Amino acid sequence: MEERKKRLLLSLLATETFATTEQFAGELGVSEKTVRTDLKWLDEWLQSFSDVRLIRQPGMGILLEAPSHQRQAISKALSKNAEGSFQSSSFNPQNRKILILQTLLESDGYVTAAQLADLFYVSKATISHDLAEVEKYLSSFRLQLIHKPNCGLKVEGDERSRRTAMAKLDAEELRGLPHGQGRGYDEALITEMIRTLERSADFSFTDEAVARLAAHLAIAVKRIKLGKIVQLSAEELTDLKQRNEYPLAVRLAKAIEQKLAVRIPEAEIGYMALHLLGAKLHYTSLEKGDSFENTLAKLGPETMEMAGKLIRKVEELVQLPLSADQDLWIGLAIHMHAALHRIRHRLSLTNPILDEIKRTYRYMFETLVFAANPLAAEFGKSIPEDEIGYLTLHFQAALERFKGKQKRTKIMKALLICTTGIGTSQLLAAKIRRIFPDLHLLDTVSIKGLPKAIAEHGPDLLISTVPLTNALLPTVCVTPLFTEYDRAILETELKKLSDQENDQRRYPVLRKLLKPELIRLDLEANTPNQVIELLADELQKQGYVHQGYAESALAREQLSSTCIGGGVSIPHGLCDYIQKPAVAVARLKEPIDWNGNHVFLIFMPALKWAEKEKAERMFAELAELVENPPLLNRLRKADSVGQFLEHL
Repeated sequence: MEERKKRLLLSLLATETFATTEQFAGELGVSEKTVRTDLKWLDEWLQSFSDVRLIRQPGMGILLEAPSHQRQAISKALSKNAEGSFQSSSFNPQNRKILILQTLLESDGYVTAAQLADLFYVSKATISHDLAEVEKYLSSFRLQLIHKPNCGLKVEGDERSRRTAMAKLDAEELRGLPHGQGRGYDEALITEMIRTLERSADFSFTDEAVARLAAHLAIAVKRIKLGKIVQLSAEELTDLKQRNEYPLAVRLAKAIEQKLAVRIPEAEIGYMALHLLGAKLHYTSLEKGDSFENTLAKLGPETMEMAGKLIRKVEELVQLPLSADQDLWIGLAIHMHAALHRIRHRLSLTNPILDEIKRTYRYMFETLVFAANPLAAEFGKSIPEDEIGYLTLHFQAALERFKGKQKRTKIMKALLICTTGIGTSQLLAAKIRRIFPDLHLLDTVSIKGLPKAIAEHGPDLLISTVPLTNALLPTVCVTPLFTEYDRAILETELKKLSDQENDQRRYPVLRKLLKPELIRLDLEANTPNQVIELLADELQKQGYVHQGYAESALAREQLSSTCIGGGVSIPHGLCDYIQKPAVAVARLKEPIDWNGNHVFLIFMPALKWAEKEKAERMFAELAELVENPPLLNRLRKADSVGQFLEHL
């Protein structure tokens, strides 16, 4: 192929919208007639590639229509040394699987394993291995990968599911690909249109939502141009037309039609309205001085009903007055306004910090798993983990606000015993508070009033200006002037007390909850269900839980895997069945598959949600445990229950 034709074809490959012959002529430095001649030649040359055609539209120009894998094949054919093609050294296995998915999803025809192997410079055996994971990914979107002899591979499923799967392969996943490879959708124009649209609305979209909307709509435009239209039922479309977001979708569709040269059918406008409904929002009317009540009223009765039910359910579980938190109501209601539509219409939402949320706020995450799914069942859906992760953040913030309002005690509590005058005792107390801000001085008392003060305040330490005899608590004797020597003595005593408090153990709450009679070492089991039933049975036999705990733990496991990494899982049931707190443990003789993870160590907590501080600390300790491979290895090798407990 002549160099000029190559340059023209490369320009066509790089252009996602219609361009005129005049534009190509200016770019190549040739006449429009030459461009038209070369286009005729390219028409014939491109016939060897299926699903590829040059579209000519009067008044608009020329557009090369080709699925992703064919664009890549054309690029490969343009250079004998395969510059711009997929080199095996350029991609790790994960990137290759993403691109295989992209290729299959964008192709409406069959693609053979041989073509994929040739495209990615790997063997057919490697492609076959990749396809197992590709098929698993597609099935999560209700899509099938069809294997047809003598034809190849093809993705089958409804258009909406296909687009959702395509959108899931978002910029985050494609970021690691070499420059210029991955999706070529131009989302900048659509992003501008969305930003223009939101300026006139009460709501503004989060930056994350704008990026997600732009990606979904760019895919929609691409698919519409290929004649692939989503199907909405008449009932669904009628419902969408009654929503406030539908007129916004109409305006957005008109803007896209004008700027991207595509006609948007009514069903696609409904599809846009769906995504507007499901987009994460900021509410701007509060910034404009709107009242708390008016803000909530604009979100609709269904949203407020579900938000109220969820707040009351969590309130019941954690035994805190969350209903009085206006920030929780506003943040949760705004989130749920969009979340309910996402759940109802199966719109995907990826939570990029889900693992971190589960690790850091496990207590609140588990609370939301129990609280949210019964509510979702009211309209026949389950709530994905990604959504529960976001709900967790709202309630964790409320919990932190509540803690901030409570009177906090310092690390150590002390009584000051001073036998001199008020002025001296006040000066001494002021000095101690300034030098040791984390020490809580409870009161200044006389020797006579000391027994009553100890009974009333429960101090950790006594600080006295006179020697005390028969003191039952650690005591530091200082001078009224509190010299550097006094400071050093008090500092040493505080450090000693702190070390004793830690008791050289990093897992004090977990250690107290573990009972020797509830620890099973080298247990033989084949499935998570077997382990759950066995541990629940042990808890019941020992009087820690009522009958039914096993069934509730199995039901909880169906909602979301309790594997927390490091070969550790923490299955648990409803607190309604718990009689007294404990943690049962099973160390397996051989690791088992636990929802795609190898697990050898299982902790089954039986703890009421109302014991929130203990529960929070226990989950935090378990999260810390999985980040400690040396300790996990010692627990794996412990010869006895006593040794197992000793390691903790």
